[in-house]
Amino acid sequence: MDELIQVIETEKITPIKAVEIVFDKYINLMKDASSEYLKQRYVDFLDVKRRVLLNLNKEITSFKNLSECILIIDELLPSSLAEITPNVKGIIARRG
Repeated sequence: MDELIQVIETEKITPIKAVEIVFDKYINLMKDASSEYLKQRYVDFLDVKRRVLLNLNKEITSFKNLSECILIIDELLPSSLAEITPNVKGIIARRG
């Protein structure tokens, strides 16, 4: 939280942009870590980032109201999977 507030105040940016900057910093650190455990945890940070952004910006689409479709997505996060309704008839994901 402190880092987010600091970025907002020093960079004079919106909370949404600050969340992206701060979370991306830690996501990239985890992806580049020498520890295999940390490399695998970056997905958790992606998930939390997505949830925070959904709460800050109601224009970001969630998966709750999709009509009948096949979902094609770059990365499927655990929280996204929990939101998918029976209207989604299939999922194609590069990762996740």
